Amino acid sequence: MILEKLREQAKQIKLAVFDLDGTLLNPDGQVSEKTQTALKILKRKGIRLCIATGRIYSMTTMYHHLLDDGDFLLTSNGATIRMIGKEDPVQKMTIDPTQAKQVVDFCVKHQIECNIFKHEACYFQSFSTRVKRFESYNEEAAIANVELAITYFYESEIPDYEGIEKLLIIEKDPQKSKQVMKFVLEETDLIHTTSGPGYIDVSQQGISKGIGVQKIAEFMNISPSSICAFGDYDNDISMLDLAGISVVPQNAQPAVFPHANYVTLSNEQDGIALAIHHLFEV
Repeated sequence: MILEKLREQAKQIKLAVFDLDGTLLNPDGQVSEKTQTALKILKRKGIRLCIATGRIYSMTTMYHHLLDDGDFLLTSNGATIRMIGKEDPVQKMTIDPTQAKQVVDFCVKHQIECNIFKHEACYFQSFSTRVKRFESYNEEAAIANVELAITYFYESEIPDYEGIEKLLIIEKDPQKSKQVMKFVLEETDLIHTTSGPGYIDVSQQGISKGIGVQKIAEFMNISPSSICAFGDYDNDISMLDLAGISVVPQNAQPAVFPHANYVTLSNEQDGIALAIHHLFEV
C-alpha cells in the first residue's frame, strides 16, 4: 500500500495499538523520548492508545504513564483487557484449571521450564531463566515507585490452578518444543503461540491479540479499518491482520513482514516514532 493511500487512511484512525517488547520498547526496555513525544501527538489528535502485550499486568506498570483515561491495556495476549480509569476489566479469561495442571505436569516431568502467570502472582521453577527478567523489572519498578511483580518458586505444583492467564514455556531445544506443542494440541483444548525465540505462550481458546483488539473495537463502536497496529512477533500477527493499517519494525521476525502495510526502522532507531510522523504527517 503506497504511503499516500496510507496517509489518507490514517485520517480515519481512532485507535493505535502497540506491542511492547521489540516494538514500542527499545533494546534497553525503554520508551524513548522521541516515541513518547509521538504518542502524545496521537493523543492530541483524539486517537486512543492501547498497549497489547504478552506480558502479564504486573509487568506493565512502568508503562502506564503512557496511557490516559479512555485508553486500553491488553495483557497476556488478550486474556485481560482493561480500560484505564475503569475498575472492572473489559475482558478477563483464564485457563481451565485441570488443563493448566496437565501442561504444568508434562513440563515438570520432562524438565521443561514452565512459568505460570496469574494476575496477582507469577510462579517459576528453581532453574527458570525467565525469573531474572522479573527481578530486573522489579528493581526498575522500585526506583519508579510503581507496583512490583510478585514472584514465587514451585517444585512440582502450585497451591491452586485457578485464575491462570497464561503459561509461558521456555525451551531452546526444538525437539522438546515440538513435544510440548504436540501435547498442548493433542491432549488439551488449549492453544499456543510464540512470543520470542523458544518461547511458547499457552492460553485458553479464544485468546489472541487480534480477538482482544476486536473486542476493544466493539467496545468503542469502531470498525477494524479505524485501527492502526504495531508489532514485531508471531503473537502480533492476528492484530496486524485485523487492523486497517499494520506497521512492522525492521527488527521483526521474518514471518511478520508479509502482514505489514508499512515497514519502519528498527526499535533501536525509534522506528515507531518515525512511522507515526510519516503516516500521520505530524
